[in-house]
Amino acid sequence: MLKKIICTIGITSLLVMSLSACGNNNSSDPVSTATDPVSTANDTSSTESSTESSTENISLNYVSWMTKGEDLPVLDSFMEENSNIRITNQSLDGSNYEQLLNTMMLGGSVPDVFLVNPSMIPDLVKNGYIKPLDGIAGIENQSKNQEITRLLSVDGETYGFAINGSIGDPFVYYNTLFFEEHNLEIPTTLEEFEQLLTDIAALGETPLAVSPGDLWSAMYSTRQIFFNKAFALNMVAPHNAELSILTGETKLSDLYRESFEKLSYYMSNDWISKDTLSMGWEQSAQYLVDGGAQLFVSGPWVPSSTPVAESEPEVFELGAFPLPYERLSDGNYYANSSVDRVLVLSANSENPEAAQKFFEYFISDDVLREYLESQGLTGMNIETVADPVFEYSYKFFNEENVVLNFAVMSKMPPGYNANVNQYAADIYTGSNVDELLERIDADYEAAMSTVDLQEYIDAIKELQNK
Repeated sequence: MLKKIICTIGITSLLVMSLSACGNNNSSDPVSTATDPVSTANDTSSTESSTESSTENISLNYVSWMTKGEDLPVLDSFMEENSNIRITNQSLDGSNYEQLLNTMMLGGSVPDVFLVNPSMIPDLVKNGYIKPLDGIAGIENQSKNQEITRLLSVDGETYGFAINGSIGDPFVYYNTLFFEEHNLEIPTTLEEFEQLLTDIAALGETPLAVSPGDLWSAMYSTRQIFFNKAFALNMVAPHNAELSILTGETKLSDLYRESFEKLSYYMSNDWISKDTLSMGWEQSAQYLVDGGAQLFVSGPWVPSSTPVAESEPEVFELGAFPLPYERLSDGNYYANSSVDRVLVLSANSENPEAAQKFFEYFISDDVLREYLESQGLTGMNIETVADPVFEYSYKFFNEENVVLNFAVMSKMPPGYNANVNQYAADIYTGSNVDELLERIDADYEAAMSTVDLQEYIDAIKELQNK
């Protein structure tokens, strides 16, 4: 039996790993849910001096893209300890989260505490929606990591706390028993991966399950090719991929073309299960467990999912390996690393002390560790126990010629690729790749027409000159 793996993230070292989820959102429409606070007879948490009375009933609003209730245990346990504080939870569609959140805030409804992704922070600061995290208990864990601190800072002040992040996902999940039975090898290159798809099909099996029912995962099977295109541009200088697009030297569609063409190629070869074209990730995980397909590309939340937990060990044993793609001209394999869920604090909360108290509770070591491990995630700022199914992947990412590339494309303006996942999903239904790529460029031009591109260009050049 594999031993448990203790892991956290260190951007300058490959000896510590971190894994992420994109949000596990299976909704195509905005979803609002409210959690009823659990009251206790005594409030034992409010012993400090405060302008907000410990007996005063206080209401807070929390917003995220966690439509399956992933955050509710944290909210409920906080309210059990703080019976005078009620938290209303609202979950927005993750595939359109930024636009929905902006619409909400423009209407005057700014949540007290909420989740964002890193690219949203500069505009949130510029518009006065969020406050710096000076004096927040627990932020010292993040301050040790300079890369993350810089990513979540504006003008030297930190505005977000990285709940979780990623290195190297998505992963390819498979049944180890099936591989052993048919003497199949784990691929290490894109060519070998496609040969594996061919070999599985030759056995009369469906090679690959997908999950475009969760729109954010529509491109998962080939998205590393997109990142690899960006990595190649960044070999010239840090964030050169973003600079090249913003200055017009490179079309955004140039980075997506091969990813889209591969999806179309996989469909034309019948390597992708048509049964899974409307499925979300958890349904497709079940399809893998049931043997409907022999591979499934997804994030690190799969090992802790219900389908895997309830599988019969006599017929299914989960394995995983990093989705292969090509090494670049320097011989290195560039693994993408990024921050996913970022917790921020409103600058205009009517109950700032209560909001800060909840924020600090969320990022406290024990609460955050339980939150992450219950979802199969690991943190950027805290040590957690990772599932042993990732042992092979960890060894791979520790190899000499594997390089972490942190936060690729993170300097692009928000909304630069807003509809890309929808266009990727359209490939599964037979849409023309060239037409979809044209739409990507048209959408980019439309979105950037309202943005001061020179401001972003100057910021990247300033970073490159440091």
